[in-house]
Amino acid sequence: METLVIAFAILTAAATIIAVVVLIKVVQPSRGSRPTIRPGSTAGFPWLVLGIVGTVVFGLLDLSVLLPLLVALAGLIAVVVGVYRQWKNGS
Repeated sequence: METLVIAFAILTAAATIIAVVVLIKVVQPSRGSRPTIRPGSTAGFPWLVLGIVGTVVFGLLDLSVLLPLLVALAGLIAVVVGVYRQWKNGS
């Protein structure tokens, strides 16, 4: 069961990264005022990465992956809020 949770966490993280890249490419503002949106520069990005890595490590050590998944979820929420603020301040 925990293997499925780890696989789901990895696929969700990959899908989130792909969705952010697609969103940045699809939403094209005017050429003159193109805001710079960098998800990696938000405060939540290190927490997202820590949660993903922790999920994999906890899964390999056969420990409960609930805590790292919560850290990853909090990091993902913080990244989304940070990207929204960057987008809002840039336009």
